[in-house]
Amino acid sequence: MPTHNAAPVRESARVPAPDTTHLTDTQPMAPVRPPGPRPRRRRRGVPAWLVRLPLLAATGLVLLLILVVMFIAAHQMQYASRIFPGVSTYGVDLSGLTFDEAARALDARFEYDDRAVFTFRDGDNFWQMTAGQLGVSLDTRQTVNTAMLQGRADNLLVNLVAQGEMWLKGRVIAPVIVYDQTVAEAFLQEI
Repeated sequence: MPTHNAAPVRESARVPAPDTTHLTDTQPMAPVRPPGPRPRRRRRGVPAWLVRLPLLAATGLVLLLILVVMFIAAHQMQYASRIFPGVSTYGVDLSGLTFDEAARALDARFEYDDRAVFTFRDGDNFWQMTAGQLGVSLDTRQTVNTAMLQGRADNLLVNLVAQGEMWLKGRVIAPVIVYDQTVAEAFLQEI
């Protein structure tokens, strides 16, 4: 006894096979395929993922290279008129400062010309003069020019290496101190 209610198959629902007796063609008929996707044949040879993997790696490297070039270009544009990171002089960090900002920072920090006092004796007489009165001064413009030139050579590769070293290790440049002997002579002639 059946456990489910199945509809009886009617004889009229069946499709009769085509009558091929009247065909006189000697060529065989091509089999009729049911509609739908064709079955995939397994190819022998290199698997598709093995071809795609190097293409994916090459695409990734090209994209990485583009990102690195964009980062370098943005960094160069950001510091086009500024001192590169890591540059300092006379205890003043000049990183990222413009020419005028660096000159003001150095002028505010340099006090040697006012604080250093020299004493001259002649018997019982003595005279005290500051370093500035004797012609000692900081050449701010030349010091800042030297700071601005750090990491700016003619070769881009040399520049990038220098900028990387300055960023990682820092670079201390010597301040340019000027001694004007004529100022000292004129001041000493008065005494």
